[in-house]
Order: sequence, then structure tokens, then C-alpha cells
Amino acid sequence: MIPIALSQMDLILLLLQVVLSLIPAATGLYFAWAFLRAPFRKAVSADGFRPRHRILVLVPARNEQNVIRNVLSSLAAVRYPRDLLDVRVLADNCTDNTAAIAEAAGFQVLERHDLSSQTKAGALRWAFEDMGLLHAGYDAISIIDADNTVDPDFFLQADRKLQEGADVVQGRRDAMNPGDSALSAMMDIMTAMENRLVNVPLENRGRSYFIYGTGNVIRCSHLLRVGWKIRTLAEDAEFTVHTALAGGKVLYCDDARCQAEMASSFPMLWRQQRRWVSGQLECLRTYLPAIVQRVKADRGGPALSLLMSLTIPFTCMVGLIQAFLGPLTSWMVFGSLLSAEWILGCLAVNQLAGMCVGAAILALDGRLRSGSIRGIVLFPWAYALFGMIGILSLFRPQRTWKPVAHGLQSPQPD
Repeated sequence: MIPIALSQMDLILLLLQVVLSLIPAATGLYFAWAFLRAPFRKAVSADGFRPRHRILVLVPARNEQNVIRNVLSSLAAVRYPRDLLDVRVLADNCTDNTAAIAEAAGFQVLERHDLSSQTKAGALRWAFEDMGLLHAGYDAISIIDADNTVDPDFFLQADRKLQEGADVVQGRRDAMNPGDSALSAMMDIMTAMENRLVNVPLENRGRSYFIYGTGNVIRCSHLLRVGWKIRTLAEDAEFTVHTALAGGKVLYCDDARCQAEMASSFPMLWRQQRRWVSGQLECLRTYLPAIVQRVKADRGGPALSLLMSLTIPFTCMVGLIQAFLGPLTSWMVFGSLLSAEWILGCLAVNQLAGMCVGAAILALDGRLRSGSIRGIVLFPWAYALFGMIGILSLFRPQRTWKPVAHGLQSPQPD
């Protein structure tokens, strides 16, 4: 017996709360189940390992003079046989000194000037097809963004996975700059959560997840089989879809580590996420029937992991809606029983619980460091930020690629 008389609107709001909870609950349960099945990290040393594959590293760069030195320095220091590794900087429509800096550092530079296709996917297609690099005798191609750095053993570890039969190896992506701002620290927690709670358990079971736009190594035979048919702004999500539909084998490698610059300002984060989320939603609209068919045919498999990851923007949208709908429903149903102290207490508990989760993620991943602690305060509200971006991208998707300036806090070149 409910001690409060409920109107029809109250019942509708309560029912809506329950229905909306099903989406994040399903996503959360899936990833929790995946984590609990194989939760422990298994580090593998590259000492004494003999690499076999000839790898071409492409560094796409669009006006990256502030950061290009860092990635080139890290690539020059990798422990991989020089006769098996080539590095080329893809200077795409640059109007600064990116190409000159790379050439002065002793690296080969491919300069592209094509304003009709100003996207990273378009630049890579030009390198693969027009420049003939996909047919140049390499075993695999690695894409490393200009605002990244890689660990010395990155390619040794990736080659190990190629020898295990991977079509695509996705390395671990860590935040390079968690100490820059609370936002970059929050993104450090997000990458730690993805790496430790999702990617590592899937790696332990030999399952694939998501191919990021950087820190990967792709077998050339797989690229030739699948093709580079990118139509959205999220080339990584779309290539993941193409790989999953073709039955490609993607292996995550937690020991192949690269560091990426995280957005340290709100405008930078907004622009970056708008492009990614718009592209992911477009992938879902375009490929959902084919992905569902693949899930049915494989009775789960990699396509299921892909499907669950593509629904994450919707999970964030639902979280944002519930952030408003929950208090409204509570007020309409229990308004006469609520006090300001009770409401503030619930908000405080929510904030504290979210902060504890963020701290636990960093501790589990071994990244509980001073630069990341500031992000713990913002972490409980990450879903709201990504929910706003998701809703805007759903109704007003971004259609054109816009570059994101990197290394704004780095010294300017001489």
C-alpha cells in the first residue's frame, strides 16, 4: 500500500524512470560481466623477443608544430629493428612549420594539399592509395597521432600480438597531461576506466573491443581485404565496424603503450567530443542492422562488444535526462515530505560516491597520482557533459571536420 496518492502524471514519470534505467543498466551489466570474468592484468616483457613484421608508421599532422617534436623523439627511441620500421610524417594541408621540423629531425615527410577533403580519414586514404603505401611491401601500418608519444617497447609488444594472429593490434592509450587542468585529469580517469575495466579483461579472453584512431598497428592484408571506406567523422569507429563485420581479429595490448594529449580546456574538449560522438552516432544509424545480424550470427562475439560501445553515447544521454527527471519525479511524488537538507544530502552522497568510484579506478589502474586527483571532483558529472554532447550531436550532428589545436601549453618552436 503506497501511503501517497499518485496522479496519472506521477505514474507516467515513475514508469519513464524505470524504462530509461534499462539502457544504462544493460550496458553496465555487460561490461561488469566482462570485467569479472578475467579482471587481472598480465604484463608480458618484450626482452628477448624477436620481431618479424616490417611496419610503416604514419604520423598524420595538421599544423602540429607545437607537439611534433615529442612524437618524433619517442619514435626515434623505440626498441625495434631499424630495417623493419619506417616512419613518415603525413603533413596534411599544413600552414605552419610542421613539415620543416620533421624534415630537420631526419624524418620523411609526405605533404598533402587538398582542401576538398580536410579530414584525417581523407589524408590516410591519400597515403594508402594515391601514394601507394598500402602496396609498398610493408606487413603492417601503424597510425600514431602527432600529439602522442609511444613507449620504447610499443612496436615490440604490438608485433608479438601480430604473431599471435591479430589483424589489428590496439595499444593502450594513457593521458599525457593529466596535470594540465581538472578536465584533462577527468579524461585521465576515463581512459583508465576504459583500459583497466574493459580492454584488459577482453584482452585476457582474446576478445576484441574498439580500434582507436591512434596507437594501433593494422596488418596490410587486412586493410586490403576490408578497404578504407570511411564516410563518417569517426574513422576509428567506422573502421572498427568494417573490421567486425568482416570477422577481423582485433587484439588489445596493454603493454603496447602510447600517451595522448587530453583536452585541457572546455572548448577543446567540446569540439573534440562533438566530432567523435557525431561520427559514432552516424555509424550506429548506418550500420546497426548489419551489426545486429553479425551479433546473431556469432551469438555475441566481437560484434556484441562493438554494439555495446556504440550505445555508450545513449547511456550518457539517458543519465543526463535522469539527472533532471529524478528530482522532478521525487518532488512531484514526495514533495511534501522532502526538505532542503534531505535534497542536499542526496546530492552530497551522489558526489561522494562518484568521487570514490573515480579514485578506485585510478588506484586499480595504478594511476592514483597528484595530477589526476583533480579529475575526481569532476568525474561524477562526466555523464552529464557527454550526455549534453550526445543530445546535441543526435539532433544537430557535426558534418564537417574541424581541427583541434594541440600543445597550447607547450613551448612554441624557435
